[in-house]
Amino acid sequence: MNILHCNNTLKLAKQISNQIGLKIVNRVIDKFSDEELNIKINDDLYQKDVLITHELFPNINENLLQLLFLINASKKRGAKRVHAIIPYFAYSRMDHKKNDQDFISASCIASLLEAAGIDTLITIDLHSSQIEGFFRIPVKNITMLELFELSFNNYDRADAVIVSPDIGGKIRSASISKFLNAPLAVIYKQRDEKNDVMMNGIMGDVKNKHCILVDDIIGSGQTIIKAIDVLKSLGAKSIEVIATHNLIDVENPNLDKILSRINKLSISNSVQTDYKQLYLSKLQIVDISAPIINCIKSYF
Repeated sequence: MNILHCNNTLKLAKQISNQIGLKIVNRVIDKFSDEELNIKINDDLYQKDVLITHELFPNINENLLQLLFLINASKKRGAKRVHAIIPYFAYSRMDHKKNDQDFISASCIASLLEAAGIDTLITIDLHSSQIEGFFRIPVKNITMLELFELSFNNYDRADAVIVSPDIGGKIRSASISKFLNAPLAVIYKQRDEKNDVMMNGIMGDVKNKHCILVDDIIGSGQTIIKAIDVLKSLGAKSIEVIATHNLIDVENPNLDKILSRINKLSISNSVQTDYKQLYLSKLQIVDISAPIINCIKSYF
């Protein structure tokens, strides 16, 4: 098996290569003067398995096109099978219709990846399990519990309660609740016509509790901030946020609002961000390479 990386996953590719002994494919990814992508694979991949490491965020649409080209170019160079590692699966929140006019983007992305020639997908903490059903190929979804298991093992379980910011995250939160043998609470969340978040109550007791608020994605930060405020208003003793994918830019004031309201923020490096030094006292970053390498060793 050889490993092929996009422009922003060289570090991850080297980690995998060093641990498993995979050759890194010689390739060119740049642009022509008109901004069209120029993809060249210089190595012969005939009858070889190829593992592609790729980040979609930021510049999601351009990076998606780059990934499709890399998959297809690998097949054109003779690759027997192409396996893609996409830590943050973009468009995952667009997985169902709220009304007849909505378009299920996640399903379309699955079809595009398969049409390009992908044979296996490895990803981390999909927004919902139904996305796996959009694919006809094997999908290995590394769960939040698998990713943060070592961190969870270090928790003092006394007075802890696991909190989901909405009913959609209940399955994820319930698995962590069961692992820690801690109670579960779920906040009631709705969105209005303008897509603004409203929270009006909670199922479960958080008063004088150490609240571990878990979510897969911090997008704008609006949901997490309002969930934190709900927990504070109900008498939470302390609040920690654990989120797999943090999409908030360091210059976004919502990141400051989150950190100023909580005791700790734990995230993964599924999205590459250079955090300010002042954030590090409250910030824990979990490396995604270990569970990905374990997954590769188990499945290939």
